[in-house]
Amino acid sequence: MAILSGDVMLVRAYDLLMNIKDEYLKRAVASFNKTGAEVCEGQQIDMNFESRDDVTVEEYIDMIRRKTAVLLGFALELGAMLGGAHRHEQKLLYRFGVNMGIGFQLKDDLLDVYADQAKFGKQVGGDIISNKKTFLLIEAQKRATGEHKATLDKWLAATEFDAAEKVAAVTAVYDALGIRELTEAKVEEYFTAADDAFEVLKAPDEKKALVKNFADWLMARDK
Repeated sequence: MAILSGDVMLVRAYDLLMNIKDEYLKRAVASFNKTGAEVCEGQQIDMNFESRDDVTVEEYIDMIRRKTAVLLGFALELGAMLGGAHRHEQKLLYRFGVNMGIGFQLKDDLLDVYADQAKFGKQVGGDIISNKKTFLLIEAQKRATGEHKATLDKWLAATEFDAAEKVAAVTAVYDALGIRELTEAKVEEYFTAADDAFEVLKAPDEKKALVKNFADWLMARDK
């Protein structure tokens, strides 16, 4: 049922795309197709990571770029295209969206471990419980030695465990290795790159305010 529903929604999306003016239609459909393929690739790569113990930070960033960030970039680029913006402005908005998307996903990884449970809306530590390959885990595995490495290896290999105990133990390793601060710096790196692209965008401030407010909310969110 889910597959059939998804197929129908995709067909409906193409129906909507057919409302685009002829002068933009070919480029819009090509961008839509490219983005759809990248999202699927990103999801498959994420699933492939489940059976790998050698995922690098670079591979992880590329995965979240495809799975999450390109969709935001495409949405902004398409809006600029249909609004008649110059190609350069379209690309700036795409770059802004992709960097915001990567920063968003990295912050989501961070919040999964460090968010206030009452605000977060889902179980804090869910990624730790499922051994999900996140920026935090990849960096921790790369940096851990001695007792910290032994602790990580123990919990990653465990098949039966108390969830709260596992979350506490792995979070303690993250704390000891400075993983929270490292992730916060990485988030800021991508949000800054997004802001740099947005600042040089040539548009009246009042026209940019809505997008800027959305970006500010993404950067400041705590849930």
